[in-house]
This record gives sequence, structure tokens and C-alpha cells, in this order.
Amino acid sequence: MKKLFIIILVIFTASLVYAGNKAGEDSWVQPGDVATTDDLVHNGDCLFHGLIVSTDGTNSVTVDVYDSTTATGTKIIPSWVVTSAGNDRVQALSLWPPVRCFTGIYIDVTTAGTVEFVPYFKKR
Repeated sequence: MKKLFIIILVIFTASLVYAGNKAGEDSWVQPGDVATTDDLVHNGDCLFHGLIVSTDGTNSVTVDVYDSTTATGTKIIPSWVVTSAGNDRVQALSLWPPVRCFTGIYIDVTTAGTVEFVPYFKKR
């Protein structure tokens, strides 16, 4: 009887996980491509979970995130200034709950140096 209960529990749990995933869609948050300049991260409806920014160790970076396909429209967060120091070059921004973007995610970066960033989002 105990084995039967465990089997039923495993099947029920697996069905819940599968039911949450529509055909052809990834149910997990996924990273976007590593970018070094302003970037249209995703075009269309999605959930923005955050991003990781790596500076050059000397110059700070100002990051603006828009619910848009360009650097205009609705800002998702206030301008985020990522400070830079030789030993502290990477910072992360995590949003919970995630922010729904209806149009897309566009990330605008401004710096006198170099920058790399990876956005995290979930397609809807």
C-alpha cells in the first residue's frame, strides 16, 4: 500500500509539472545572450526576472530597462547605476515577483568603459 501511494504521488507531481508547460514553451527562466551594448533582449510578452552586469573594473555603468523594443516607453526599473571597483566588478539585480513586459525587453547601457550583461526572463 505504501508503494502504491508513493507511485501515485510521483505521477501526480509529474503531471503538475507537465501541465504547467505549454507545448513548445520552456517553463524555466532563461538567460538571454551576453550583450556588450544596448540590446533588444526579447520581442513580445514576457516576465523580466533581472540581470547580471559586469563592468570593466574602472567605469560605472548606468542601466535602463524598458518594456519596449527601443530605448523609449515604460521603464521597468529606475535607472540603476552599477558602481565599479577593481575587486567588485559584477552586480546582480533580481526582481521578485518578476515584472511583466507586454511589448518586450530593451536594455540601454551607458558607460565610458566596457560592459557585459546577461538578462534573465521567461517567455509568455
